[in-house]
Amino acid sequence: GELLRRRRSGVVAALVAACGRVGACQREVCGVLEKSLTSSPQWSGKSAEQCLAPALLCLDSAAALGGSSDEPSTSASPSVAAVAGGPRFSTLGAAILISILGYGQGACRSFTDSVAALAGADAARVGRDPAGSRVLEALLE
Repeated sequence: GELLRRRRSGVVAALVAACGRVGACQREVCGVLEKSLTSSPQWSGKSAEQCLAPALLCLDSAAALGGSSDEPSTSASPSVAAVAGGPRFSTLGAAILISILGYGQGACRSFTDSVAALAGADAARVGRDPAGSRVLEALLE
């Protein structure tokens, strides 16, 4: 949680990818990441299914999905570019989610359920985004 609060999502992405390559600690890293994301103030009161995928896709970006749009977007990075339907999703957040979706279902079930539970309009917007479309591809694999 501290790494995400300090905007060190690259470190989290590297850790998640390393766990996937080694095939160890996948369940643990998913549990810690889930706890961190669901305890974030903008997602309080929402279930893991409602917030895990949107929280990662909108990590360190001005993009909003799944009810996070009421949060003021003060964390926009200079690399955020507009696409049809709003700002781009987080490349690092998408990379984290793609890595997690590559884990076995025993480790990442809540993340898989969260991507699958995206509202139709949100899923369409994710599919139009370069980073988001890779997440949907990973879900289908």
